[in-house]
Amino acid sequence: MRRIAPTLTSLLLVASAVLVVGGAWQRWAAVCPVGGDWETRACLLRQNHEAGSVLPSAPWEGVHSSALLLGLGYVVLACALLLLPAAFAMQARPWQVAAVAVTTSSVLVVGSATALSGLQGQIVEFPALRYFVFLWVFALPAALFLLIWRPHADSPRLGARRVLVVSLLVFTTPLLHYLFVSRILIPYASHDTSPWSEAAIAPLLLAAAVAIGPWRVATTQGVATRP
Repeated sequence: MRRIAPTLTSLLLVASAVLVVGGAWQRWAAVCPVGGDWETRACLLRQNHEAGSVLPSAPWEGVHSSALLLGLGYVVLACALLLLPAAFAMQARPWQVAAVAVTTSSVLVVGSATALSGLQGQIVEFPALRYFVFLWVFALPAALFLLIWRPHADSPRLGARRVLVVSLLVFTTPLLHYLFVSRILIPYASHDTSPWSEAAIAPLLLAAAVAIGPWRVATTQGVATRP
């Protein structure tokens, strides 16, 4: 049973990475190929917010199934974040779990709104959506960082893995992703959205999935053992 949470969390992170890359491919591959010329008219038009895939805003014209795939990717990511405390047998305090659950709801809402917009081909808005965006951008990184603290000592190896996983996932949140990750992985400044920037979180998600170490068994005392 102790393998279920880390294994499922890792699988969800991998699935999220695949969906996000698929969504980015739908938007960019045809007109902004990797290694191609991103200054062509077609590519510049695709960078405009009218072709946006995450939380579309008017005026908007969906590009294939990009919004649907990206939205589903964030929904799957939200499920992985909810399982994160159990993935390390963290014995997290109730307030830590509550903080993660409340702020992760923002990813679930944003992802659902994006996926439904892509599915229906028109903008779908949820009540209080702007407040969920605020939670996603500012509150979620803080809530995830809270998981680094644990009232009982870990083994050094398990503690280091937990810090690594949490740090990787913090950098998938929009503000840190925009300020650091996408600018490092995609050294191209766009007037609106840099090509393939949505896919820049995929390496972080895959690295976190591996760092969780689903093949290990984490005991409630924080000691990692092999089966």
